[in-house]
Amino acid sequence: MPDISSRRYPSCAALLIRWNVFGCFMDSISLIVLNMFSVWGKEVLDLHELFEVGGNDPEQRTAVFDAVEGLVSQGLLNEEGNDFYSLTERGRKIVEEKVDRTD
Repeated sequence: MPDISSRRYPSCAALLIRWNVFGCFMDSISLIVLNMFSVWGKEVLDLHELFEVGGNDPEQRTAVFDAVEGLVSQGLLNEEGNDFYSLTERGRKIVEEKVDRTD
């Protein structure tokens, strides 16, 4: 299990920035959720793994849940059933674009 406690990513509470990625506006929480697939090195993550973005704070976990629902509705995440999610091709491109910008 990767150590995400190092906070390579800012906490959800501090995230107010919105990004325009491939013509799609999204908040930073959504970008962090998308990036969790590469952090964990998995093709499919369950909702509880994605909740790690929000830590133990119930409000932050609600924000993560809302972000996941938004990403599904935008076609960036696939619902795989039983609270499991995977990146769509479009979601992968956003993660790759984000990584390319930081290199």
